[in-house]
Amino acid sequence: METYTSTCHCTAIRLSFKIPSLTTNSTKITQCNCSICTKNGYLLVYPRTTDVTFHSGESEMAQYRFGNLAKPHKFCARCGTSVLIDFGESLFERERGKVAVNVYSDGGGN
Repeated sequence: METYTSTCHCTAIRLSFKIPSLTTNSTKITQCNCSICTKNGYLLVYPRTTDVTFHSGESEMAQYRFGNLAKPHKFCARCGTSVLIDFGESLFERERGKVAVNVYSDGGGN
């Protein structure tokens, strides 16, 4: 497992997450083709919720729900950067306990 860091554009939201290394192709980066992911340009990795740590700004995130309303897309309320999708309320049990982090928004690097 490697630890990666990410921020929104204005750096109000700072987080880190652990996933298998991106450099060894152990972790797949997904480009979802749903309407919101396409419009926001999401490139997603899927760490467990327990492997995500917010260092600042978690309470400052806004959210947008569409479709079945079960997966809030969370973004910075200040700068609008799409940060992650919360699968905690997913209709599919196998998805719960994970988030989809938008690595395209990564301002912090590894």
